[in-house]
Amino acid sequence: MTGEKHGVAEHLEHWVTPVLGYAVNLDTFVMTGIVVAFLMVILFLFRINMHDGAPTGLQNFLEVVVEFIEDLVKENLPVYVPWVTPLALTLFIFILLGNWIGEIPGMKSPTADINTTVSLGLISFTLLLYFSLKHKGMGYFSEFLFHPFGKWLIPVNFFMKVIEELAKPASLSLRLFGNMFAGHVVILLIAAMIPWWMNWTVGVIWLGWHLFIGLIQAFVFTILTIVYIAIGQQKEH
Repeated sequence: MTGEKHGVAEHLEHWVTPVLGYAVNLDTFVMTGIVVAFLMVILFLFRINMHDGAPTGLQNFLEVVVEFIEDLVKENLPVYVPWVTPLALTLFIFILLGNWIGEIPGMKSPTADINTTVSLGLISFTLLLYFSLKHKGMGYFSEFLFHPFGKWLIPVNFFMKVIEELAKPASLSLRLFGNMFAGHVVILLIAAMIPWWMNWTVGVIWLGWHLFIGLIQAFVFTILTIVYIAIGQQKEH
């Protein structure tokens, strides 16, 4: 951004800078707020239009999505937990809308910001820790000491287990960030490399592809979060 900052934006950026000192992108806060507001509008419309009998329109679409996510949860969790379904559904829709909003001119995907994707990855990691401690108890910590090589290689076991656990939120965060950020970079490069009169043709093709990638990334993040919860529920045999 060029030019001097003034007014409300300057004060906001001062107060939302984290303790660690990293600059916070206000665009991400605004776009995240828009995504959340849009999600609330969708749910409100769904609520006021919901009726008995054969579903139609928005209700039919949302029921299909809800049933799809619920089936994923039931098929993957050794112990079904009802509240995991709305949580996974919220993750999926939020990430999907966050991916797609960047395709609107003048908008930016909050998922193209590493701060957002790391936060989402930490949510998944927290769920993994919660279910691991709930179902394995202190046995979860024993995995850091005695797996996979037994008691004679505890330092090696500990190092490998720490890397394994940290890799889970890191891979989730970087995969989502990399795909969404790269998509915006590529479209700028394409626009700069081809004649202006071909921009719209290539733009339409790339838009369709990027919408598909946004859908796939939302699904991958959601299903991996469910799988991590399932891993946390699995007791050692």
